Amino acid sequence: MFRPLVIVGVWLIGSTSLADVSPCAGQASPHDSTTVARSDSVRPHPDNLQPAPATQPPVDSTLSTACIGSPGGVASDLLVILFTPSASRSTRTAVAKSVHGRLLGPTPSGDAGSFYLAVPSGGNQYQLQAIADRLIQFAEVQQVGTVACPPAPAPPGPPQSR
Repeated sequence: MFRPLVIVGVWLIGSTSLADVSPCAGQASPHDSTTVARSDSVRPHPDNLQPAPATQPPVDSTLSTACIGSPGGVASDLLVILFTPSASRSTRTAVAKSVHGRLLGPTPSGDAGSFYLAVPSGGNQYQLQAIADRLIQFAEVQQVGTVACPPAPAPPGPPQSR
């Protein structure tokens, strides 16, 4: 009995080109999407590209206030203190009061137990270090240190020509 042969796909092996096999090779179909060069509908044309606006990091108001007048230096009268996870609110307050300090709130670092501590050092870095040395003696304190101020913003440069 004779069955018709149906070819679903053809794999060409060797150096045979499509022109050798297809009678329509080299001819563009009016329905062929590759024959018409179209611009990308998602990506803007290079002539229309605008530079992205510079994004500023979020402002840490506590640090900004402590750094007035000392950009790039050490924040005067401010320490960062990291308490143990078991330190209660009343314990943290008692530690702060032991050096006549005041907890200002958590730091933006996201570390649990990390707080800004305002202390009366009169802007004296040696006094600030002495206070930090006293604080680290508490069992509830894991770390304590001074805070570096961000550098002063760069002055705006001359306008750039295009």
